[in-house]
Amino acid sequence: MNVESYLDDDGKQALAAIREAIDPMWDVEGAKNWQPPDPDHRLTYALSKQQDKFVLKVLFELADSWAERKAKEIVSAHKGQVVVGTASGEAFSSYPGPSENIAPHVSKRIIAPGYSIGHGRYRAGTIGVIVNIRGTTTDEPGVLTAAHVVALNHRTVNKQDPIYSPGKPEVGEALTRRHRMGRLRDFVDLLDEQSDDFNVFADTDAALVDLTEVDLQDRQIPDGSMVPDHAKIKGKPNLDLSAPKYLMPLSRVAVEESIPDLLGTKVYKFGRTSGLTSGYLRDVAIRAKRLRLPNQRYYLYEGLLAIEREGDNLFSAPGDSGAPLYTADGTLLGFVIGADRDNSFACAAWRSLKAMQVDLLGAE
Repeated sequence: MNVESYLDDDGKQALAAIREAIDPMWDVEGAKNWQPPDPDHRLTYALSKQQDKFVLKVLFELADSWAERKAKEIVSAHKGQVVVGTASGEAFSSYPGPSENIAPHVSKRIIAPGYSIGHGRYRAGTIGVIVNIRGTTTDEPGVLTAAHVVALNHRTVNKQDPIYSPGKPEVGEALTRRHRMGRLRDFVDLLDEQSDDFNVFADTDAALVDLTEVDLQDRQIPDGSMVPDHAKIKGKPNLDLSAPKYLMPLSRVAVEESIPDLLGTKVYKFGRTSGLTSGYLRDVAIRAKRLRLPNQRYYLYEGLLAIEREGDNLFSAPGDSGAPLYTADGTLLGFVIGADRDNSFACAAWRSLKAMQVDLLGAE
């Protein structure tokens, strides 16, 4: 994303100063034996909005740290162009807990956004959307989820491995052919921060699964991505969120240049663990974020979206990775990949679709 294009001249000057101060600490290629900055010095930045004006947000982790002092110094030097914010440390994206912690809809054998998906050897995450896999002669349907849900453990995971829905622990430990939905078609190869490769920063965390092994006598392959419509269920607890009357289609994908205009917008997520939740899109194009994935290794991401939870409830929880992030009018924004205490983080949907060379099925 070209952050500069959303800033006025003073904002561009502020961005140049921020990059000079912060980019070197994340410059993997420019440093020999690179290590991420320690928490006391860890700074990052993002594009945000304040009173309908695009501003830059400098984020620090620890109070009374060098990073906090540096962030405030930058803000003081560029008043009106830069605001300060906190990131509550290393974000996590861990395996879900016991089956009693999952949302009620997950027990249903439905292939749709928000439902359980997993590799047979590991615990489940969330189906993102239904997609169209382009073929040379014919197209076929598939689903997107997070790469770290079904393809993180490279030594034991391969393309064409069977993928299940529901996954573990929803169906116990004894997955059978009846639970298969398809095979792992493609995925983003995530590299942990200790890798010798310079390409350790990921802006996409996506995996593609075909639907070649769905038992059509048992369940249907959908012709689009249907998600709960918050307007139809607001104030009505304990509803069956699989009922068609409560659903709406995801009919479009937010393109790169339109996402900053949605800053401050109320957004929704439908996930395997915490179900339907709401929050606010607060930051986009985050320069760097450190995530601890289920294998307990740390990974570096860039270009993420940050969603602030609404009220006291968490926006996402372990097992929601891959879940769709969308607006009230059915625009797909991204896919959840992790969270810290206050915020959830998502990869932009347009980027994930492009990486897997697929289209949102049923999109306008």
